[in-house]
Amino acid sequence: MQKPEPDVVFVGSCRPYDHCKTMATGTFHSKVAGVTFKNADDSSRQDYIRAYCKAGMTIILKREPNNPYDNNAVGIWIKRRTIINSEVQIGYLNAEVAEEIADYIDKGGTVVGKIVEVTGGTREKPTFGVNILLTKM
Repeated sequence: MQKPEPDVVFVGSCRPYDHCKTMATGTFHSKVAGVTFKNADDSSRQDYIRAYCKAGMTIILKREPNNPYDNNAVGIWIKRRTIINSEVQIGYLNAEVAEEIADYIDKGGTVVGKIVEVTGGTREKPTFGVNILLTKM
């Protein structure tokens, strides 16, 4: 009897939530980058993370090929559920992961993701962070 393939792949010395070079296919962990920056409309990503991000929540990946800082940029957005539902940005994939994911998306691939954990928000670590799980379909 064969062992089942793992559904989460870590590469080399990669640990969960490290910024790791990903595999060609599969599921992997990453951190959301840029969570301390403000959005273009001056809204606070930290406020959105604090108020709306929960483990298990689906994230939305949006390619930004015209981003002036990185043409491989992939924004990470969530659906904000209020009286008026809207999508808000909480950050980006880090540059190393974005390079591979951008290429995959640009070639017609689909990537789905969800929040695994929201970190921080304590006296010792006041800044919120978001750990995510991405799956190439």
